[in-house]
Formats: sequence, structure tokens, C-alpha cells
Amino acid sequence: RDRNLRLLGLFDIIHANSTLAAGKYGKHLPGSNIRVVTIGSLETRELCLGKAYRTNTPVRIGYFGAASSAKGYYLLMEALCLLWNEGMRFELHLYGPFECDAPFASVRPRYSYNEIDSVYQDTDLAVVPSLWPETFGFQATEALCRGVPVAVSSMVGMKDILGEEMGVVFEPTVQACAEALRRCLDPAVLSAMRSAIAADFIPPRLESVESLYGEGRSHEV
Repeated sequence: RDRNLRLLGLFDIIHANSTLAAGKYGKHLPGSNIRVVTIGSLETRELCLGKAYRTNTPVRIGYFGAASSAKGYYLLMEALCLLWNEGMRFELHLYGPFECDAPFASVRPRYSYNEIDSVYQDTDLAVVPSLWPETFGFQATEALCRGVPVAVSSMVGMKDILGEEMGVVFEPTVQACAEALRRCLDPAVLSAMRSAIAADFIPPRLESVESLYGEGRSHEV
């Protein structure tokens, strides 16, 4: 750790891809020139805007992480169980080797990257409920690039680029997650979020990163 900090201290500019990441660097490297430039997806996709929300069927929630406390899986399950017991109805899609018998959960095989468009076509809301800091959170950006609203915890760095009408940010507690999802389970709210994504979301582009690195080259001796 000390060696890594010494090496980082030699840089003229430290690139952080979120304010959360910048905070972590700044905690250990006070006085450093830390610049926040979002990377986002490395490719720009067309938004999947042709799909209308189904008003007579349950909202389909996608969770794309592991069955891990750090990723917020168990927090999400507790929040969804609260809502289910209140009489709300929805589907949760899990991908990978999950052992889950919740009545609202559907366990599906892992998918390859070339299947990602079809996976998000089958998703109405993507959830990233991390408890531990995620310096960015590419899955949420992948969802937005395909026109899918997102619900992310405040520990997910990509909240920096999430417009307030495109999804929700919640504190990483069961109650806060449940309240955020309660709002998102209204198909009319999801439809409005989708419209906001279509109108306002611009995927991060590599040009801003290249500009920062060009500035870094100007420090060369």
C-alpha cells in the first residue's frame, strides 16, 4: 500500500472516473491534482426506445451482480420481500448460479456480451444496490445506453451521470431501497424515466478522456 501511494504521488494528474473514486484518492493523497472525468461505456449504443411498458404485467427488475453482501444482493432481496408482502407484484431476473426460491425471482443462465441487448430488452428496471463503494458501475450505464431506467445505491460512482428523472439513487439500507423501488414499480413512472433517458442521456464519450490525457502529456519533460 505505501509503495502504491508513493507511485501515485509521482503523477501530475490522477484520473478518477467518479466523484466517489476522487474522494478515495483524495483521502490518501491530499493535495494531489485529482480530475474527475467519467469513462462510462467504451462503445455508444443506440437507445432501445421502441419498446413500450406493459401495463398489465409485472415490472421486470434486473439484477446483474453476484450473490454477495458487498454487491447488495441480500439488501435487495430483503427490500423486495417487504414489497411483495405488501401485495406489490413484480419479477426479479437473476443471472448466474443463484440459489433463490423467492416467489418473485427467476434464475437465468449467465449471458455473453453479445446477448446483452436482448437481456436489457427483457428488463424494465436495472438495480445496482451495492453496499461497498463501486468507483463507477458499468452495468447501470449499459442499461441507460439501452433506454432502461436504473436504481442505484449512493455507493455507486455512476450516480454522477444519472439525471434525476432517469432513475433513482438511494441510501444502502433496506428501507431506503424498498422506498426507491416502490416508486419505480409504477409503470407510468418508468415510462416517464424512459422518456427522460431518450431526451437527455448522453453516454460518456472517449473524447473527454483523450483531452485529459493530452493535458497530461503537456507535463512531460
